[in-house]
Amino acid sequence: MKKFAKYTLCIAAAASVLLFTGVDSKAQDKVADGVCVDDVNISNMTEEEAKAAIEAYEAKRTGVKITVKSDGGVTTTTLADLGYKMKKNDFVKHGMNVGQTGNVIEKYKERKDVSNGGIRFEAEFEYDEEALKAFVNDECTKYDIPAKEPQMVKKTSDYIKKNSCEGLFNFVPGMNGRAINREKTLKDLKALIDKNKGEEINIEPLVEDTKPKYTVDSLEKCKTLLGTYNTNYSSSSSERKVNIKNAVHFVNGSVVYPGEEFSILKKITPFNAKNGYQKAGSYAAGKVIDTYGGGVCQVSTTLYNAVMRAELEVTDRSCHSMCINYVPVSFDAAISESSGMDFKFRNNLDVPIYIEGYTESNKIVFSIYGCETRPSNRKVIYRQYVTETIKPGADVITKDSSKPASYRKVTQGSHTGYKAKVVKEIYIDGELVSEEDYNKSSYKASPRYIVVGTKSTTTPTKAPDDPTPATQTPDTTDKPSTTDKPSTTDKPAATEKPAATEKPADKPAATEKPAATEKPAEKPATEKPAATEKSAEKPADNPKPADNPKPADPEPAAPAQPE
Repeated sequence: MKKFAKYTLCIAAAASVLLFTGVDSKAQDKVADGVCVDDVNISNMTEEEAKAAIEAYEAKRTGVKITVKSDGGVTTTTLADLGYKMKKNDFVKHGMNVGQTGNVIEKYKERKDVSNGGIRFEAEFEYDEEALKAFVNDECTKYDIPAKEPQMVKKTSDYIKKNSCEGLFNFVPGMNGRAINREKTLKDLKALIDKNKGEEINIEPLVEDTKPKYTVDSLEKCKTLLGTYNTNYSSSSSERKVNIKNAVHFVNGSVVYPGEEFSILKKITPFNAKNGYQKAGSYAAGKVIDTYGGGVCQVSTTLYNAVMRAELEVTDRSCHSMCINYVPVSFDAAISESSGMDFKFRNNLDVPIYIEGYTESNKIVFSIYGCETRPSNRKVIYRQYVTETIKPGADVITKDSSKPASYRKVTQGSHTGYKAKVVKEIYIDGELVSEEDYNKSSYKASPRYIVVGTKSTTTPTKAPDDPTPATQTPDTTDKPSTTDKPSTTDKPAATEKPAATEKPADKPAATEKPAATEKPAEKPATEKPAATEKSAEKPADNPKPADNPKPADPEPAAPAQPE
């Protein structure tokens, strides 16, 4: 009995101590004393206060600035830009649960222990490693100085000797570059971020010399004419001629190294006045309209045919929406800056190639030089096959009320549509050993567009000089009807002598002679527009191929080209 009373007294005493220190059975509304998150003390804070303190700490950590200083300049970012953030946690909840489990004595003991010794929660952070890689590869390298590959420059603009260009090039050696060591920079940054506690990160990456991939020796092998082609643009407008010369200038002198892809769109754009282009005719939505750079498709088409003859790998080529007339059907390569339509090819040879381009006597000439490895007894022929011909639809007539009814103008000629393909044939010693479809093309048909006038041109009718109509005035004729004298009425027998009047009327010689007058009158009305129609049928973007060269060896027969 005494023993039981003793235990009861101890429990009562402990309970009184707990009550005195503020510990009861109810859940506490503050973080226990002695709780920290890293170096942030959240003791005795309410839940909201503790969360705000932790968020402020996270903001400080994520706002840390990273500075990378290289030879050329300084690149900066922040940890926040790299997706740096604190991992999800229950620090506040755990801090408020201290001394809330077990019996009264256990609760008291836990709180006392925490108050004396403290509890420290270690915050963990994470970041986007892909964002860090992008920062190193894209931003930290912008001050790199790339190595310059060796170049070759044509000595003269004279036409290249057949199958050999020895002595016609000067070679310029390449130059070393400077670049940061990306792999080491990435590794160093990761280590600094992982151990960062809120201080700024500064790094000077390792910068190394970089060498050109190729040497002058490799360029000196580029001495053979692999393929050449030319097209005529003599019928082009002055604006179109400017565009053609400008685009050819951008392509001329290009060196394409083994495995590299050449994009003509990248070489000659943007199409604007600042880049030397003027407005000229080009195809859009089945019509010919004026745009900056109109006519450059003839440049890409000419280069395409030179590439075909050099047998380089074409990676991107599109035909025009409607036929053009400076090369046969399916031998064209259309480009468009707005749609991204491009002509691309890859150098699939073991040595670099050189592209020479120039304009001369209203001709575009492209020649491709490299190292010839094809045997001399091998011949390539590109044959064209038209699989379908599509006739233009009915004329599209537009009425113009501001023009006289005699006005008629063809604003755009019709275009015949085609479906066609080119087949590549390879002959060894004159014998066909291989043939394959090289490309396929589809061209839309387009009707003529004609504007006709509808304005009325009627003029007041002048009274004729013939005396006969004067006697037929109704008022004068009706008035005599008041005089009913039959004798006056019968007398018209003399008037009825129309035989005399009708006789000359029946004489075709006098009345129908105007046939001679009608003939010249018809001539200007109908024949003159015909001349307008014919010239209007030639789109501004389509000069005639007067001196169009034949594709590699025999030129495949082409269907009649639309004007």
